[in-house]
Amino acid sequence: MQGKITLLPDFLFLTLGAKIEDNYCTDVEDQPNARISMTPDENQTLWASVARAVRTPSILEDSILISIPAGPDTITVLEGNKDMDSESLIAYELGYRIRPVNSLTIDLAGFFNDYDKLASNELIDNTPTFGNRNEGETYGGEISANWVFTEKIRFIAWYSY
Repeated sequence: MQGKITLLPDFLFLTLGAKIEDNYCTDVEDQPNARISMTPDENQTLWASVARAVRTPSILEDSILISIPAGPDTITVLEGNKDMDSESLIAYELGYRIRPVNSLTIDLAGFFNDYDKLASNELIDNTPTFGNRNEGETYGGEISANWVFTEKIRFIAWYSY
């Protein structure tokens, strides 16, 4: 579900949304998002957003059981972990769009992603299994241009880092 709220007519807008999932592994997962956008004039938009997303454990991570002979008297076991949590992401974005002429738009955006509870390999009671001990961050930016040359011809260029 998502809704857009006008804070200042034709200038400042707030968009709020939420996705709620119920799954067999981790029960209910909430994934809210918020975006604020400002349009100083009809040819410019500035925005910022923050959102939460999750990746629920797969059936493999939850329920796998593999036994492999590793010698005359030992067996190595890979066992699923029913106590795994969902991987979690908080994503931040900031962007700017300008339309210098009617046929050309230019976008510039930057992002920072903060990951928590990423899947990891664990050893519990001398048994290899899955866990959630990893964390991570990603960041970058993108610039793009969209030029509508004619009704049937459009040029799009972008660079991402």
